[in-house]
Amino acid sequence: MKKRTSTPPSLSPAPSRKNLHSLSASPREIPCSAFTGISCASINPVRSISPASSLSTSTNTSACLIHIPDGSIRGDYDAYCASYEQAIRAAGGIDLQLLGIGRNGHIGFNEPTSSLASRMRLKVLSRETLDDNSKFFGPGEEGPRCAITMGIGTILEARKILLLATGASKAAAIAKSIEGPITCAVSASALQLHPDVTFVLDEPAAAQLAERDYYHRVLQMTALLTPDRL
Repeated sequence: MKKRTSTPPSLSPAPSRKNLHSLSASPREIPCSAFTGISCASINPVRSISPASSLSTSTNTSACLIHIPDGSIRGDYDAYCASYEQAIRAAGGIDLQLLGIGRNGHIGFNEPTSSLASRMRLKVLSRETLDDNSKFFGPGEEGPRCAITMGIGTILEARKILLLATGASKAAAIAKSIEGPITCAVSASALQLHPDVTFVLDEPAAAQLAERDYYHRVLQMTALLTPDRL
């Protein structure tokens, strides 16, 4: 992470941030004042929900500058999204884009068939995503059906991208994203176009990768020859 005066990281919704801690062998607390965060997506509309079902995490806002898309806005979405993109440019762009991935291969909330050149916008959530998000809401509580999300084109402008995934439910999407064709049917496959992407996976999430042995060899040789890249 860089100082606040330099370009910021971008954060994905809360489940992926939890994965960051679960995949870390020795989690460390990073001073919040050391960086500026720009969230890549927010559900819309935001309703009043219980703390146990909230998709957001608490932070010391007095020490931490975090920009989160306003999930409470109604109307004039294009103007709002354009202003958010302008805020990213004004901050100097994104240093590190932290992403999760949906079971259908979406990144941010760029559902299948999203344009690979898409920008920040209001996006209707797929049935699969609605079902996956239902666990964050109480019994009988309807989750939001839309989200405000960075587009794939916006995400690809980040200098570095880190995608985190755990569990067997993500294995098919991970395999398609890394080894499949670049297609709007799997939004994360667009990451193949970026020069600096790292996937951080547990064994179940990596289980369907055809070239797993080769990737292990690449890691071994990278550690030996160019350790500064790890």
